[in-house]
Amino acid sequence: MLLAFHTPEEQPQHKWYLDTGCNNHMCGRKELFNSLDESVRSIVKFGNNSTIPVMEKGRIGIVLNNGAKTYIMDVFYVPGLHQNLLSMGQLLEKGYSTNIFNDVCSIHDRFRRLITRVQMTKNRLFPLNIRYQKERCYSSCVHNDSWLWRKGMRHMSFNSLQTLAKKEMVSGLPFIELPKSRCENCILGKQQSTKLEDLISNWRLFIVICVVLLK
Repeated sequence: MLLAFHTPEEQPQHKWYLDTGCNNHMCGRKELFNSLDESVRSIVKFGNNSTIPVMEKGRIGIVLNNGAKTYIMDVFYVPGLHQNLLSMGQLLEKGYSTNIFNDVCSIHDRFRRLITRVQMTKNRLFPLNIRYQKERCYSSCVHNDSWLWRKGMRHMSFNSLQTLAKKEMVSGLPFIELPKSRCENCILGKQQSTKLEDLISNWRLFIVICVVLLK
């Protein structure tokens, strides 16, 4: 009697397997993608004739050993896939070269620069640990619409904006409230006399009026 027992091994999200039988990079963790093309639809077929749908295709930001940042391009997002797979065929098409010697797989770029070395494990796999590049998204919030109108009008003074609003010279311009704070950018960028500031502000108001009348 032959008893076969297989225990599923927990796969960390940073581990990718170099695969010669995989025709495309694949990943089952959507949160690792920096961008995705939702129009891509396909099917992945395994050796046992089972299939898994490909929902999207995108790129994953990574950090190389030397600290340089790059992307794994054209990666299939395959929901339910527990292992991340790097297609060696796809790497060759991108200009990378691979060499396996003494249980070590070396990957070089098209300029023959070493990218990484991967040691073969006891079960004859080549796992590659990858650090991900986390892209930051910054947001700002403006609670006073008067500041938005001022920035949209190329930092026109609030007094001039009030004049435009009172005379209804700009469509949709609401009543402008004079804020208590001052614009730091204007203070740093306009170290000029008060008379010159008033002259520039009046010229801006004149230009806006001319544009409105010409429309």
